[in-house]
Amino acid sequence: GGPRICLGNHFALLEALVLSAVLARRFHARLAIGHRPQIDLMGTLGIRNGLPMLIERRPLQNPQIEQQPRSQT
Repeated sequence: GGPRICLGNHFALLEALVLSAVLARRFHARLAIGHRPQIDLMGTLGIRNGLPMLIERRPLQNPQIEQQPRSQT
């Protein structure tokens, strides 16, 4: 970083964190059957050939909360 930085940088990071929390609450991710992750060390830690995941919707903990209409204020 120099004297010029993105003014929205912190907001973008916060937005990504909130979105991740919402998705983690609603969905469960698990590694695809039969896939073995391989670590790739090329300056930074990575995963060779990607990481195939199965995404499943989590059951609602309290269905009444999710089904209430939002107020239009």
